[in-house]
Amino acid sequence: MKSHPNIELGSIAVAMARTGLRVFPVRAGGKAPATQRGFTVATTNEHKVRRWWHANPHFNIGVATGLSGLVVIDCDTGKPWPADAGPQPSNVADGADMLAVLSERAGVAPESWLFSVPSVITPTGGQHFYFRAPDDVVVRSSVGKVGPWIDVRAHGGFAVAPWSSTDVGHYAPVVGWDHVVSVATVNVTEPVGQVEMTSLSLAPPPLPDWLRALTSATSANHATSDQVADVTAVTPLDRVRQRLAQPVVGNSERYAARAIDAECDKVRGTANGERNHALNAAAYRLGRLVGAGLADQGTVEVQLRDAARACGLDDPELSLTLRSGLRAGMANPREVVIGS
Repeated sequence: MKSHPNIELGSIAVAMARTGLRVFPVRAGGKAPATQRGFTVATTNEHKVRRWWHANPHFNIGVATGLSGLVVIDCDTGKPWPADAGPQPSNVADGADMLAVLSERAGVAPESWLFSVPSVITPTGGQHFYFRAPDDVVVRSSVGKVGPWIDVRAHGGFAVAPWSSTDVGHYAPVVGWDHVVSVATVNVTEPVGQVEMTSLSLAPPPLPDWLRALTSATSANHATSDQVADVTAVTPLDRVRQRLAQPVVGNSERYAARAIDAECDKVRGTANGERNHALNAAAYRLGRLVGAGLADQGTVEVQLRDAARACGLDDPELSLTLRSGLRAGMANPREVVIGS
C-alpha cells in the first residue's frame, strides 16, 4: 500500500462532523469503540469531537452509520468461504467480486457505480462502499445477509473511517473523499507540525434499488454459490479493470466534445435528490479527461455549471461539488492515444 499522509486525526474527525457524519473515538490502532457507550455517543458537535481527540490524538475515527444516514457495504477479503454457502465459485475471490456479481445479476453494470461511489480500502484489502440510506425504510446492520463475504453497516452499527489505521495498515480513501489540508512551513521543504485537514467533501449516492432489495431480503434469500456459478470465469471487477486500463483512442476534439455533451445531458436530466451526486460523478469523469490533456478545464467547468443550473442546483451548492469532482478526476487522468 502507498504511504499514508500524516494528517492529524482530530482534524479529520472535525472535518467529517462538519459534513454531517456522526463520529466517535475508536481505540488507537484498533477497531473497537473507545467509549463505554460505544457508537451511541457519536456526534456532529465540533467541541465534543475536539475534546475527544485532545484527550488522545491517536484515537481512530468511527462513523455511526445509521445515525449518519448511511449504509456502508463492507466487502471482506482473506476470510474462509462460509461453510453454509455451498462450493466456492472459482470466479469469486472476495466480497468485492461477490458484490459485482450480484450487481450484474440484477442487470446493473458494475462500472456504472463502482468507481463513483465513495469507497475505502481497508488495511486487509477489503472495501467499504458508502451509500445514503433510504428515507422510507430502516436498513439494519447484518453479517452475510446480502451474500458471502458481504456485511452491511447501517442502523445499529458503525464503520471505521478512512485515515484510521491498525497494525496491519491504513483505511485508505479511494473515491469521493475530496479534502483540503494545510501545514505551517518554514519554507516549502520544511513543514512545521502535523498536517491538518481543513475541509472535506462527501456526497454518497442513494442506496440503489438492487442493493436495497438485497439488504431487506431474508437470510434464506441471500446469494449462494449455486446462484453465481454460471457467470464467466473472468469476474465483473476484472472486466471493469481491463476496460479502464484501455487507453482512449480516437480524434481528441471529437471525443472530448461528445464526452462533455453526454455528461452534461446526464446532469440536466437528473431528478431532485440525485443532482449533487450526478454532478460530482460527471465532474470526476470529465476531470480525468482534463488531467489527460484531452479536454479544456474552463470549457468543462462552464458547460457543467450550466447543466447543473438547468437541473435546479444553485451556485453555492454546485461550486464545491464541481471543484471536488474535477480535482479528483484530474488526479487520476485517463491514458490517451490520439488517432488520425
